[in-house]
Amino acid sequence: MLASILAHPVVVWVLAHQPLVIAALVAVAIIDGLWFIAFRHRRALRRMVWQATRQQPVWVRVPWWVRPGRLVSARIKLVAGSVIDDAPMGRLAAAVKHRYENHRWEYTVTHRGDRLFITRTPVVPDTRSQRHRTLQAALDANSILPDASVTVLGHDEAGHESGYRIGFTPNLKTGNESYQNTVADALVKLAGDHESGHLWDVTWRVDRGYVDLGLKAPLPTRVDHPLDIADDERLHVPYATGEAGQLAVWNISTSSSAPHMLVIGPTGGGKTTLILSVITELVRRNVPVIGVDPKKIELDGIHDHPGVAAVIINPVRAAMLVRALCTEMHARMDYVRINKMEAKELPMLVVVLDEFFILSAAWQRMLKSGGEDTKDLLKSLDPLGAIAELGALSRSSGIRMLVGVQRPDAQIFGANSGSVRDNFKTRASLASLSQDGAMMLWGDAQIGRNVDASVPGRATATKLDGNPMDAQVWWTPNLDRHPNKWNRMSAKDQALITSLTPDEGPSVTCYSSELAELLRDEQQMSMQKEFAPEPMLIGGRSLDTTPDDLPDALPANQLTEGTAILVDIDGQLTEAAVLTVATTVNGATEIRAQIAGTRQIVTERYRPHEPAFLAAADTSTAVPA
Repeated sequence: MLASILAHPVVVWVLAHQPLVIAALVAVAIIDGLWFIAFRHRRALRRMVWQATRQQPVWVRVPWWVRPGRLVSARIKLVAGSVIDDAPMGRLAAAVKHRYENHRWEYTVTHRGDRLFITRTPVVPDTRSQRHRTLQAALDANSILPDASVTVLGHDEAGHESGYRIGFTPNLKTGNESYQNTVADALVKLAGDHESGHLWDVTWRVDRGYVDLGLKAPLPTRVDHPLDIADDERLHVPYATGEAGQLAVWNISTSSSAPHMLVIGPTGGGKTTLILSVITELVRRNVPVIGVDPKKIELDGIHDHPGVAAVIINPVRAAMLVRALCTEMHARMDYVRINKMEAKELPMLVVVLDEFFILSAAWQRMLKSGGEDTKDLLKSLDPLGAIAELGALSRSSGIRMLVGVQRPDAQIFGANSGSVRDNFKTRASLASLSQDGAMMLWGDAQIGRNVDASVPGRATATKLDGNPMDAQVWWTPNLDRHPNKWNRMSAKDQALITSLTPDEGPSVTCYSSELAELLRDEQQMSMQKEFAPEPMLIGGRSLDTTPDDLPDALPANQLTEGTAILVDIDGQLTEAAVLTVATTVNGATEIRAQIAGTRQIVTERYRPHEPAFLAAADTSTAVPA
């Protein structure tokens, strides 16, 4: 039987053509295997389409050379008129990616007419930095910016990425300033500390659909008071250098919408240096200055500076000055009205009220426990009311105020704080504010909170357009030429003072006899030689502090247990430790305190907004809500 089979013509032909037959069998096996693989792909795709869309494909076609688990492409025909919503399409795309996608290929599913198309593209290696990936992943995971995409804007000299542009689709939320602040804060935290040590800054361009996250230009740690200013406008008074060389400017012209200035700064923060920079620039611009310094030592160097008409250190005479300025303001406005002239033709006059909260505390203390004559005089002068009037009305009279305080407390101007402080729109803060302080001073909970306090003179200050910026206050040395101070200065500082001091300063043009007489009296008193008493060592606890030698002050309702304050015992200020702080129904503050070194307990009552004197310097930067 075997022989007959081998003798069969077909068998004989196969044996004679063995290589060809083997090749044909192999080809058939390969084709059959590829067909089977394609069949499995078609069957899997049919199931995925049905499960995801509930549409039964008419046919599914895949290339015949596909490999197991490696789909190249596919075309799927559906019943004519088939409609597939976004959700089923999303499920189908997810199913395809789950089955086929890997590190080399990425699959997409599209729907056109009655056909579904599955295609693949090579996966591009992710060469993004870790910071870039973190930003993009965070934006993808949260819908804070719609359709957000992060691109790199540039690199620094060391090759580190220094800026990013985040494109997005604008909507109503992205146009909200509060929302922008929240997103900006989150972006800065996501970016983390930059390798260069510079801080991140966020710039919004909602109208163009992007937000830039970049590095702030580093500020210098010291800027000597420049002698040549690029801004030639005489009544634009610069005092600090900000980002990209921008100047922080106080516009004191009649057209200014921010005619008065408020300077916030703790002890040693650079507040006095800023004020000296402003004063020297005012004098160089032919604007005279009157100073008020209740602590006697902050503005002691400008008594003899050309253009400074007087520096008043007595609180009562300071109250007289403020009231005289009110009279002067009305006299100036009457002069303009009667002579039919423009307000801008009036000569300018600037009054600097340094350590204003302490001055206000002194006035309120003397109203409470001063002599009858002093009480009557202060009641008639009403200095806080006069300052409120000046702040509201002096814009057209050429009178400007600069107020320096240690803290932006709500009670800074007493009971009139709400309306008066709003008139001081040119502002500078030389300390990292609390969230409440930033809101009160800048109207924004984030501005002024990241000031580098380790750099003297670092501040947040207003630009000419009124917007705040980080700035470095100019270094202006103490202007006092007394040998005890002058001989301790470096030759560089001496040369700077000489260059900033004009040969002859501007004089005050008075339109009221009240202001003229007060300034004459101050100038005569300043020419009288003063003698300082020799220091004495006394072993008591009692502190004889007069209104002319004022300690720091704090709103009474902000005192805390253990704070050392000064209380009035028979007309003498005595140190005591706060035991309890209570607020009465009418808003007054009641303090129980123990006299230092004794067991005596006293009770002090303070009216609303009334300050209390401290036994030690106030170094706190906390701010009340």
